[in-house]
Amino acid sequence: MAGRSWDVTKRAEAVKALFPDRLPSHFAESIDPAKHGWGRDSHNELLRLIAANPAQRGIIIATYKAMFPGDAWVAAINFP
Repeated sequence: MAGRSWDVTKRAEAVKALFPDRLPSHFAESIDPAKHGWGRDSHNELLRLIAANPAQRGIIIATYKAMFPGDAWVAAINFP
């Protein structure tokens, strides 16, 4: 997804750093952001998860925000 390719690349670099002996040296460079980025599907999944677990909506949204800090779409959503 355009504009978010750095997120995918940085996450791939982080995974490579966590598992240096298990992943090839070119792992991060081999990730295609267009295939592995997030977008509308993750937003729909977030809404489905909240709908299925309304009592947990605060923790669900906080977790999503922590996992995807660059996702402006969810930044404005606040629940107690």
